Amino acid sequence: MNNNCLVCGYDQLEEPQYVKEVPSYEICPFCGFEAGFDDDAASYPLTIPEYRAKWLKNSTSWFAPTDKPENWALKEQLKNINFEV
Repeated sequence: MNNNCLVCGYDQLEEPQYVKEVPSYEICPFCGFEAGFDDDAASYPLTIPEYRAKWLKNSTSWFAPTDKPENWALKEQLKNINFEV
């Protein structure tokens, strides 16, 4: 089973971002989202959909470009979370 980023659909995370509401704190190499900081209103007051909208609006470049797979396509990746642009 793939571990998809809830924000961008990147499907190569090492573990699920949340297990029984407990965050992994793993940072997605594509969008830079770190599970656990979305629920801390003091430091990062964005929900997952808000983070996704901001990320899509501002930049969809790779947070860690060395992890970018060959033949990568944003639209295909977003299908992993049933999101279309």
